[in-house]
Amino acid sequence: MGWIAAAAPAVTTAATTAAPYVAIGSTALGVVQAGKIGAYNEAVLNRKAAVLEQEGELIAKQTEFDLAQFDKEFRKLEGKTKVALAKSGVVRGEGTGRRIEINNLREAEIERNNIRYNSQIAQAKKFEEASFARINADIAKQQARFEQIRLGTQLGTSLLTMQG
Repeated sequence: MGWIAAAAPAVTTAATTAAPYVAIGSTALGVVQAGKIGAYNEAVLNRKAAVLEQEGELIAKQTEFDLAQFDKEFRKLEGKTKVALAKSGVVRGEGTGRRIEINNLREAEIERNNIRYNSQIAQAKKFEEASFARINADIAKQQARFEQIRLGTQLGTSLLTMQG
């Protein structure tokens, strides 16, 4: 027990003397880490933006496919309608048959427009989300810079107030 009591003042003095240097070193590491964290967060958010933009482009391609499928189904419906009208003895291109054909064409155009409109809305949402992700990436980068400045200021203050 005697050697512990004798060493305690020396250990306390050494710890007290080393503490500011340890704090300065850890603050310097914090500056570096803040930069790395900011760069990582920026990269993640930029990747998210790129994925969202790709999803927007895929929506456009899906719309082309949906329109082709709709046109295919519409042609089938037109064929069935013509056959049904012919079986019932309606003269093609006149009267009720003509009104049905015109109504079907009008409804088909409305449906195509709905498909396009819904696609444009979905694409706009994806591109807007991508824009916000890019904005958030810039914000993450700026926050990291501010943290680096804060830590650098803290480091400078520690160096200025250090006695030794």
